[in-house]
Amino acid sequence: MILRVGLLFLLAGLAEIGGGWLVWGALRAGMPWWWAACGSAVLVLYGFVPCLQPINDFGRLYAGNPKPWPRTPTLARADACSPSRCMQS
Repeated sequence: MILRVGLLFLLAGLAEIGGGWLVWGALRAGMPWWWAACGSAVLVLYGFVPCLQPINDFGRLYAGNPKPWPRTPTLARADACSPSRCMQS
C-alpha cells in the first residue's frame, strides 16, 4: 500500500505540473495548439488521481498540511488576532 500511495503522489505531481506546463507552453510560449489540448487532458486525469488513493487524507497531505486545519502557524496567528487588536499601531 505504501508503494501505491507513493506512486500516486508522484503521478499527481507530474500530472499537475506537466499539464499546467503544456497549457502554458501553448498559450504563452508559442507552442502548437495541441500542447494545450494534451495539457488539458492531463489536468483532467489529474483530477481523478485522488480517487485512486487508498487513503482518505490525500488532499490534505498533498497540499502539505498533514494536521487538521487550522493548526498551521499562519492560521493560528490569524485566529488569535482579532481585527481590532491587529490594526492597532
